[in-house]
Amino acid sequence: AISWLTLGNEELAGIKQKLTVLSPDLSGALALDEDSALEPIYDRISDAEQVMLLHRDAARLSAGDPRKLQ
Repeated sequence: AISWLTLGNEELAGIKQKLTVLSPDLSGALALDEDSALEPIYDRISDAEQVMLLHRDAARLSAGDPRKLQ
């Protein structure tokens, strides 16, 4: 079973309900490479995740939020 982290809620145009934004919990997603160094098993995120992060980061930029962007 996959664990999920809640990233927050988003309100999308045309949808009255707020949507919960989730991300897979990859805290245990590290493996040893051939040099015995830890490397991520998942090195990319899906297109849908990219779109949601882009939307979130654009909202932060327009609001002047100083937090680091993805």
